[in-house]
Amino acid sequence: MSRAPDDELDIDVLAARGGALERTFSLAQLPRIAALGAGKDSRLSLRVRAAPVGEQVALRGTLRGTLELQCQRCLGWVDVPVEEDLDLVPIASEAAMEEFAGPGEAILADPARLDLAWLAEEEALLTLPIVPLHESGDPECVERATTSGEDQAADAPERQKPFANLRDLLDRS
Repeated sequence: MSRAPDDELDIDVLAARGGALERTFSLAQLPRIAALGAGKDSRLSLRVRAAPVGEQVALRGTLRGTLELQCQRCLGWVDVPVEEDLDLVPIASEAAMEEFAGPGEAILADPARLDLAWLAEEEALLTLPIVPLHESGDPECVERATTSGEDQAADAPERQKPFANLRDLLDRS
């Protein structure tokens, strides 16, 4: 998927201008989250400000949004909130990352062409629960899960028991 030109950022230019920016991304712009089976109403908003940190430039800001994922208990949709404070320092090479000792979290990314949709998606993926579920005790979720289990039991074919009559056959001999 190609990115829009305004999704790439030169953080040095942003820092020189003393500016900040905000972008909102829909599911169509987040292919790895779409691959998780996220619902069409999933959205992420990234708000960042570039600030010098020693010889590097850091991106500080927030990632907020809601991802619509499938509850693994009832298989219904559950809104998973994403709320993350960011303090990231994009570093262009792995060698430079090993030497980085400054404040913030180093990420391997080209500071001159930082893909904002990739950044939002990467940070969101790190915050997601391993297993998305509704809140514990959610009555609708419990009801759907129970109903789903009953439907599966009713739809299941009768279980064959090939050795059920073996005792009777052995007793006749």
